Amino acid sequence: NLPPVVNITKPQNGISIGPDTVIELAGTATDPEGGSVTLSWDATTGYNPETGAGSQIYTVTPSATGEWKPSDTIPYNNGTGCIEVDDTLRLRLKATDPQSIEGQDFIIIKILRFC
Repeated sequence: NLPPVVNITKPQNGISIGPDTVIELAGTATDPEGGSVTLSWDATTGYNPETGAGSQIYTVTPSATGEWKPSDTIPYNNGTGCIEVDDTLRLRLKATDPQSIEGQDFIIIKILRFC
């Protein structure tokens, strides 16, 4: 049994956005054996592309139309005014087939806010 083939189509890898910027999440996944797949998104904060390590993983739940902003999931705002942000996220789309075999794709997004 081969893992699903996963491809993130939106957003573009390497973009820089603010923590309150709404972006569209979209991707495709197919099971080589023709089975159905279950999709899930997550984001890893403090991601280092060289080591593959990050600080914390958050479940990402886009809207029904695929819209999402990082501050919906990650606590970049604390309610006391502007907080500067300089973070690197790994945004991952994971697909699981009926035999619980997983495939994934990920992109890197820079999150920046200056006060």
